[in-house]
Amino acid sequence: PQQALATLEARLGPERVRDLGVTEAMMPTSVILSPSVPLHGHIALAARVEGLDARAAVAEVDLPSADALRLMELARAVAVSGLVLAALVLLVAAIVLGAFLRRLQEDEGRELELLELFGAADAALGKPTLARGLSIGVWAGVGAALVLLVAQLGFARWARALSGHEVSAPVTWLAVVAPLLLAPLVGALIARLTLRWRPRGEQDGVPGLRP
Repeated sequence: PQQALATLEARLGPERVRDLGVTEAMMPTSVILSPSVPLHGHIALAARVEGLDARAAVAEVDLPSADALRLMELARAVAVSGLVLAALVLLVAAIVLGAFLRRLQEDEGRELELLELFGAADAALGKPTLARGLSIGVWAGVGAALVLLVAQLGFARWARALSGHEVSAPVTWLAVVAPLLLAPLVGALIARLTLRWRPRGEQDGVPGLRP
């Protein structure tokens, strides 16, 4: 009621409202519902509350227009498609990174065999591959985070008008920071898996050394 009275005063003016004798107790009670999940939550919430005006205690239900709901549905489909595409890109990137690291190991096969012959441990032989996978992951994460940050700042008004949520919400910042953590982990994981298939020389009296 207090908010409704403030809205009435903003429209008619405080003096006019006082002249009419309107008080806070005369104003109706309004409930503003806002979903915690953007896009998908708005659509589900609109479907749940659209029939509340049939109750005697409810005077009116104000919902987004049909065009706005269709736009939200389209945006949700785009967001889901973006997540699927991101997963596919991540899978392809992991495969390409694994092939790249294995190729480097094959090119350095003779050097690795000589180092192994002179007593180098497997952990020491695997450090270059781990460093390469981790560094590529770090650079990829920084690049992806910068792209997401630019997109977040560029579509701030669009996101606010469509979903009703500020683009600076924690979930959006989490999406920006996620590549900084995920990409190095993926790079290190692919490097560890690549080390399992490290080529070794044929054993001919001396382990790890070809004739």
